[in-house]
Amino acid sequence: MDGKDLFDPGSIGRIVPATENLQTVIAESKFSPQAIPGKVSLVGFSVGGAGVLSYGTMLKDQVSAVVAYYPAITTMGRNMETLAAGLQTPVLLFAGEKDLYYNCCLIHTMRELAKAPKTVPFELVGYPKAHHGFNIQSLPFAYRPEDAADSWARTVAFLNRLHPPGAK
Repeated sequence: MDGKDLFDPGSIGRIVPATENLQTVIAESKFSPQAIPGKVSLVGFSVGGAGVLSYGTMLKDQVSAVVAYYPAITTMGRNMETLAAGLQTPVLLFAGEKDLYYNCCLIHTMRELAKAPKTVPFELVGYPKAHHGFNIQSLPFAYRPEDAADSWARTVAFLNRLHPPGAK
């Protein structure tokens, strides 16, 4: 699904039925031939990362974990302590420390979120030389193969800890 199905920072006043959209996708995904019974894990990028942080983490009966790559949380205008207090699933968050993309994904905001009190496991991984989209090969000005490989390996390890391969 597109991140704008969860959150649309460019459309002030537009109501996005984010929770409903996310619940629909989760329900539909369970009918996939590759689906494993049980909860789902969500991975989001930029605006999608902000969406899964804001809405996916509140669906603890359906979602076991959230991974957010350079989420656009600064544009949400939310207090990071409020956001942190609402997290109901484990979170792994990746941020480029040089990310200035539309002022959306600033590392200091990610650090505020990391420091805020939470009741669930939370990990922030910052990449000192990375910008927004550091894992997208088609963005040669931003792509950092070593950071992309590291973040994907961490994503897989995080999800495997929560959902060990072969476990039911």
